Amino acid sequence: MKKKRLGLFGITILCVSLLTLTACRSNKDENSTAASSSTPASTASQASKESGSESKEAPAQTLTEKEKKELKVIGTKTGAKNEYDVVLSNQTGAVLEKMAVKDITVAEFEGNLLEKAAPFENEEQGVLYFTPTSEETTDSSEDPEAWAVVSGYDLSFGTKDGQTYILHSFPFEDAKEVTLRIDGNIAYIDYVSTTTGDSISTLEMEKALNE
Repeated sequence: MKKKRLGLFGITILCVSLLTLTACRSNKDENSTAASSSTPASTASQASKESGSESKEAPAQTLTEKEKKELKVIGTKTGAKNEYDVVLSNQTGAVLEKMAVKDITVAEFEGNLLEKAAPFENEEQGVLYFTPTSEETTDSSEDPEAWAVVSGYDLSFGTKDGQTYILHSFPFEDAKEVTLRIDGNIAYIDYVSTTTGDSISTLEMEKALNE
C-alpha cells in the first residue's frame, strides 16, 4: 500500500512539472513574438524622424542690421520712404569699378553708384541703396492683346578689365540679399525670394535675353 501511494505521488509531481514547463514556454513565446513585432515599428518610427529632419532645408540666413552697417555703402543712402536697400555679394570672380541702375523704359545707364565705393572686390559684400524716381505706368487700352508697362529696373556693372554686364529686372522688391555671378559672358544673380521663400537663379532668363 505504501509503495502504491508513493507511485501516485510521483505521478502527480510529474504532471505538475509538465504543466509548469508548458506554461513557461508559452509565456516565453508570447513575449518573444511581442518584442519582435514592436521592434520594426520602433525602428521605422525612428528612421522616419531621421528622414524628416534631413529633408528639411535650413532657413536662409540674413544679416542683422548691425552687420549691414559695417558693409560698404553702394550708392547714396537717402532715408526716403520708398528707398530700397539690398545686400550685394560679389561672387563674380572680378573686381567691380562701376555700377548703375536705370528704369526699364530708359535706354541708357547713367552715373556710377561705385564712385565712392570702388573697388568692389571679389567676395566682398556691400549694401546697395537705391531710391526710385519714376512712377509706375500702365497701358489704358481696352485691347486684350495690349500689355502693361510696369516699373522695373535694370542694373549694370563694369569690371576692372573693362567688361560691362547687365542684370535685367533687378528684384529690388523681392530680395534682401543678392549674389552677383558671371557665367561666361552672362551676368546673373542668385537670391531667396521674400515673397515665396524660394531660391532663385536668373541664369536661364539672362541667357534667353542675350540670345
